[in-house]
Amino acid sequence: MLEAFEQGLKDHQMLRENDAVVLGISGGPDSMAMADLFVRIRERWQLKLHVVHVNHQLRGPLADADADYVAAFCERHQIAFHLVEAPVAHIAREKGQSLEEAGRHVRYEAFWKVAQEVGAQRVAVGQHKNDQGETMIMRFLRGTGIDGLAAMDYVRSDGVIRPLLGFSRSQVEAYCQERHLDPRHDLSNQETVYTRNRVRNELIPYIEKHFNPNIVQRLFDMSIQFRQESEWMNAMVQKWMDQHVPKEAQRLVVDMPAIEACHDAMINRIVREILRQDKGLKNVSGDQVAGVVGLIRRKPHGAMRTIGMTEFEVNYDTLIIRKGRNKERVVGVKDGCLTIEQLSTQQKRRTDTDHVIYVDAAAVQGDLRVRTRKNGDKFQPFGMKGRKKLKDFFVDNKVPRDLRDHVPLVCDDQGILWVVGHRKSERTRITDDTTQVLLLRWSSCSPD
Repeated sequence: MLEAFEQGLKDHQMLRENDAVVLGISGGPDSMAMADLFVRIRERWQLKLHVVHVNHQLRGPLADADADYVAAFCERHQIAFHLVEAPVAHIAREKGQSLEEAGRHVRYEAFWKVAQEVGAQRVAVGQHKNDQGETMIMRFLRGTGIDGLAAMDYVRSDGVIRPLLGFSRSQVEAYCQERHLDPRHDLSNQETVYTRNRVRNELIPYIEKHFNPNIVQRLFDMSIQFRQESEWMNAMVQKWMDQHVPKEAQRLVVDMPAIEACHDAMINRIVREILRQDKGLKNVSGDQVAGVVGLIRRKPHGAMRTIGMTEFEVNYDTLIIRKGRNKERVVGVKDGCLTIEQLSTQQKRRTDTDHVIYVDAAAVQGDLRVRTRKNGDKFQPFGMKGRKKLKDFFVDNKVPRDLRDHVPLVCDDQGILWVVGHRKSERTRITDDTTQVLLLRWSSCSPD
């Protein structure tokens, strides 16, 4: 395994001689095998090794024993040891994250902090073939495209390297036994409350027994193929965007004929790339992207789709893309202002008040603005079938004549969608088909 490990470092250009490298070591079989392999090549490569161990403070004395075990290994082999302790459970609750997500964030933050302190350009982690297979299955079950099934990189763009990616878990464990490493074992890895653990301990063994004993290798081979195809498609998308999408602009104008000529799969990737360049793809669903593709295909003038902070609007023969929208946008009139906030679909069942309403984002046509009344104003009050003159609405709702010219009206390109303090428009009604929700709040403040 040593020879293959060293050859992998060379083939994938993970390290150079005289490099300083941070090793993320938990004390488990994967990371200990990696640590031992680095010790064995350290002198030949003239490497400067720094071990970082993160105590998540989740397992009490067992976690402390893990830290002691790693510290003893480092002392025995004269490796710089860095212990980081973090209350991951508290951090997860505070940030609304899962323990797994919070722990991962804490670990990588610790790795790079030490890397910066010691001048290391690389952070090595112990992920292997089985981790790749587990990740592919989990993403497949959640629903993902080719990119989600593509192989992990041996070298990530941020400098993280995965020297064990070409080895299976059984190879790693056999190496630990051969080298008498006696690694630590986290019993929480056996708890089936976590999805990854169920995939690792139940699903993959079942597939190996009843369908394909080489499933881990097959998944690994497929992931490499998916990555190659993904890289090729992304290159085609980038070439198209270089020709048709303005660079470094918050408001992009794209010719509809140019994007309509693309295959749906190409449009899907173009939309995703625009989103990635704006605020990233986290929490972006396939349905949301498909909604934008459908918008482009139908070409309804004035129709808009919003994903996160990015808006896509059809304007005759162009697609207008507004990037980098703030989570809260403020529009003012006289002594008040309107705050506009994007919500998740889970938050759409809320009750309107005089100064807060919830609307279907897809029903909003163009940009929102606030004004006061003008002659001939009409709108469709919430709950009514037809449109009504604003003047008659004020009369019916006993709004004093001297106050009518001061009532804020929230409008879009199609007209009034909220008479602030009184009623919103029926056309903004939230339904079971609503995918994006806007919260509109009126308050007595000065606009930014």
